[in-house]
Amino acid sequence: MLRSFLLRLLATLQPGKSERRLQEEIQEHLHALAGRQSEQGLRPDEALQAARREFGPVEPAKEQYRDQVRFRSIENIGRDLRFAFRQCRKNPGFTAAAVLSLALGIGANAALFSFVNAILLKRLPVPQPARLAVLKHAGESRVLSYRQLNELNRDATEIDGLMGTHPINVSVLFGDHPEWISAEIVTGEYFHTLQVRPERGRLLTQLDLDDAEGNPTCVISYRLWKSQFGGAEDVIGRTILLNTRPYKIVGVSERGFTGPDLQQPTDLQIPATRLIDYMPAFVGISSFDWKSRLFLFSAMARLKPEATTAGAAEQLTRLNRAYLKSPKLENRATDIQLSDGSAGLRSSKRGKPASILLAVSLVVLLIACANLATLLLSRTSARSSEFALRLAIGGSRTRILAQVLVESALLAVFGTAAGIAVAYAIQRILLSFLNRTTPQIHQLHVPLDGTVLLFVAATSVVLRTAVWNGARPPGRPDGGTWLFRRKHSQRSSSAESIRRRTDRVVVHRCAFRRIIGWNATQSEGGRSRFPS
Repeated sequence: MLRSFLLRLLATLQPGKSERRLQEEIQEHLHALAGRQSEQGLRPDEALQAARREFGPVEPAKEQYRDQVRFRSIENIGRDLRFAFRQCRKNPGFTAAAVLSLALGIGANAALFSFVNAILLKRLPVPQPARLAVLKHAGESRVLSYRQLNELNRDATEIDGLMGTHPINVSVLFGDHPEWISAEIVTGEYFHTLQVRPERGRLLTQLDLDDAEGNPTCVISYRLWKSQFGGAEDVIGRTILLNTRPYKIVGVSERGFTGPDLQQPTDLQIPATRLIDYMPAFVGISSFDWKSRLFLFSAMARLKPEATTAGAAEQLTRLNRAYLKSPKLENRATDIQLSDGSAGLRSSKRGKPASILLAVSLVVLLIACANLATLLLSRTSARSSEFALRLAIGGSRTRILAQVLVESALLAVFGTAAGIAVAYAIQRILLSFLNRTTPQIHQLHVPLDGTVLLFVAATSVVLRTAVWNGARPPGRPDGGTWLFRRKHSQRSSSAESIRRRTDRVVVHRCAFRRIIGWNATQSEGGRSRFPS
């Protein structure tokens, strides 16, 4: 079975060789028949004619042979693709308009979906991110002191870790040239709370923070390890200069982890007890107890499996009041609220604009579908005579339908390829706009990853289905479509139906655009009305 399949596939992929073998076999068979006729006393030319009569029609025999030794469906797809390419070259204006409509719809959705995915939908790449909670007060992120974090973490029984972090910019010397990178000052429960695993070496613990004053250590990210150290296996134990001070690398965090803030990725974790290297004006004063009085760290907790958000918030509030020794229980400044931390530490202010952009991109997608459906309706209507002629000379309905589907699929492939290019262009424009006033070290980076590319492919399939269904005019009550109406009267009636349907599509599109324009005007405070 497998050998037969491989032989048929080989013959399909090498049709020239198969045709030569077929021609040779036919000639050998004819010569054998002619030889038997010559033995009966016929002249060579008469013997050859008699052999041909005995053999029968040659072309039907060839078709039967091809059906047996080759996959005709694969050959038909190849022929349909070549015909579809010729149709695209024959109608460059239609092809350009169709591809442009698809490219705008797919490109806008792919680019904007990547922003929405990064800002609203993406979750921290850590185990069980749904159990993470951000400490807040009055809707804003709550900042705590170093000693406050440690005591709350020690006494709270509803949580499985409480960590604090503060972002900073650090000058790192790689070779002869210093570079600015994003880093964060972290407490001892940082990696335990997030449950991040080391890719190399080990991660920071409370013991490292207690010993950090005499033995400065740090942890680098996987991408920094790959980009600046080339993935060297001996990176553990190396010394790097952070703000001209030596730090020992004790570990590399796992791949994909760049801190608890998805909008501001970091590549370096530094113990909080080394804060004097970055804030000497506060920490360097001997009379200033910075561990208790410097409220600097944004906090995130991991709830235990049996704990609830409300119960953990109530317990943390009670412990926080006891820590601050507040005599007034109504003092809401001591309250702690917990919000979902699965998407990161800081809630993005770009969430609402991203949602609006996504809604606009979906409208663009619908308009692209309508544009392409209208184009295909007009083009298919113009080819009605061609289809009727092909049916008259023996073409099958299935082959014509398959060919039309291949043409639509080819347009979808071209549109998808162009849409990816448009998506990259739109993405670069949006990033340049969003990052125009942001320092390079804190700029937003939203790559088109595999998820977005899968979204592009799915959008292409949806568009292709919508286009095919929209490009099929209403058929007869018996289920036949206009492609297979052979009589002139039937074709004329079908063409009129197509024109009516096209008119309805155009009217709906115009009304839809006018409503969108009116809503936009009203939202800007204008007084414009629908034009008469």
